[in-house]
Amino acid sequence: APDRAMEFLTTAIQVYRDRNHRQGEAHCLRLGGEAARLEGALDVAEQRFRRAQRIYTRAGSELAADCRLGRARLALARGDTAESTRLMHAAGGGQAPRFQLRARAAALALAIAASRGDWDGFDIAFADLGRLLIPSGLQLVEVQDLVTGAAHEAAAAGQRGRAARVRAIIEP
Repeated sequence: APDRAMEFLTTAIQVYRDRNHRQGEAHCLRLGGEAARLEGALDVAEQRFRRAQRIYTRAGSELAADCRLGRARLALARGDTAESTRLMHAAGGGQAPRFQLRARAAALALAIAASRGDWDGFDIAFADLGRLLIPSGLQLVEVQDLVTGAAHEAAAAGQRGRAARVRAIIEP
């Protein structure tokens, strides 16, 4: 099924490109980047997010920030918390104008903090996520892998109380 989905996205990208509809092309590239990330094709995902980000940036679209967050997730998956943090801040992080983007950034900040063993940062990100999750309308499934990973990291580090608080929002 993933191959079939990518066929459709590739066709859609070409259709948009042929019609000089750059935003449509960028939307498909961004979705393709997310699909590649979910499939574990991190290099492919990186290329797609970068191409979409360039188009969005040229157009002055705030969706360039979504691509930066996608790339930040890739950096975290590669174990590069410094690059993940840099990209998260470049995306606007907790200061982004859209609630959903801020909520996704908070989930990413939670995962970064857990990965670093930064428990003060973890607590701040957890509070931000809790404040933003409901008003943003963000579906937990969009960030569940980040939140679940943060809970596992906390538990592995002996931070059982923190892990339990995080699990409570995952498994109500």
